[in-house]
Amino acid sequence: MVGAFFVGLGGLVTFLFRRAMLSMRYWAGWLFTAACMAFGSALTLVFGTQRDWYWSIPLVVAAPVILLISVQLSVSISGHRRLIIRLAQEVAELTGRLDAATQPTTDARPLSALAHSDQNDEHAINP
Repeated sequence: MVGAFFVGLGGLVTFLFRRAMLSMRYWAGWLFTAACMAFGSALTLVFGTQRDWYWSIPLVVAAPVILLISVQLSVSISGHRRLIIRLAQEVAELTGRLDAATQPTTDARPLSALAHSDQNDEHAINP
């Protein structure tokens, strides 16, 4: 029964990964954790437990809840990471646009030089 939960956990994180809600590194970590826990559950079925197994009941109840909360936190962190990357790219693009808009052109001349060149052009055309 507990082993089936961990197999289901592996399916859940794979579903979240395919929906791009979970990054690859979290997917791999959770898949590995689910595989180890399912393997441990299978070993418990094969070898049995000690005579006083009742001490593990709170752990069996609490572990799935804690794992599901942790998966949700992994999904949130992955989403925030994507948003931060997109925000950084947009800031870089806007910075580039701002720099390009505020830099003077190479043929920029002071207004006084333009006024003198206009007068010189008139003299050159009309001697």
